[in-house]
Amino acid sequence: MKKVALLTILLCTIVSTELLAGMYIKKEVGRDQTEELFLEGGRMKIVLGYAGMGPIQVSIVDTRKERFVLVQPARKVYLVTTFEEYMKFLKDMQKQMKMPNPSEIPFAAGEDEEKRSYRGKGETIAGYSTRVLVVEKGGREIERRWVSEKFIRDMLKEIDFERLGTLGASAGTLADISKAESIKAMAEEMPLKEVNLLNRMATTVVKVEHKSLPASTFNPPKGYKKVGMKEYFFPGGNMPFGH
Repeated sequence: MKKVALLTILLCTIVSTELLAGMYIKKEVGRDQTEELFLEGGRMKIVLGYAGMGPIQVSIVDTRKERFVLVQPARKVYLVTTFEEYMKFLKDMQKQMKMPNPSEIPFAAGEDEEKRSYRGKGETIAGYSTRVLVVEKGGREIERRWVSEKFIRDMLKEIDFERLGTLGASAGTLADISKAESIKAMAEEMPLKEVNLLNRMATTVVKVEHKSLPASTFNPPKGYKKVGMKEYFFPGGNMPFGH
């Protein structure tokens, strides 16, 4: 009977772990900044924080409803917009302000080609084994990255980066990940630790938790005011273009 009871408990534990959705990631950026990611069921929330100030920017992406929720904690306002509306607004703003499209800006001629190579096993970070990737330019080592493909596989259980890219819902690192053609390439773009050897800036994942997240995680904060696109980006109607 004891063996049966023990086996039952073990099976229940395994099943409940498999059913447990959601992933929480916390990064430390330099000495004063933090970045928190909440992932679950096609939704992603990114919270940027600064020491002594708390959250300074919050972005929520929902690939199922194809919408953004952008939050400004300092003003206690938020914006809800579809991907299509958001991209149209940005394109109109670029056009009216005569800003060049980033994709049309030519790269500097003669720029040194980047070279990447692995230098063996790295430290275990937030429970993940890593490999050390060295990035060089002009024969000089400029970055070191601690890479884990399993880390990316775990993230892909919750969010489809390629889907984010096709919806125009990503930028920066997320855009690079969405364009990557393999798990290995994705892992190199989002390492668990990255050290810029030129300015000595380090970004490190300090915590990863797999847990079910409350539905409220991906909703606007209670008590915040909902505003339109123009008011969100240009408080008081102080727009540099159009009306």
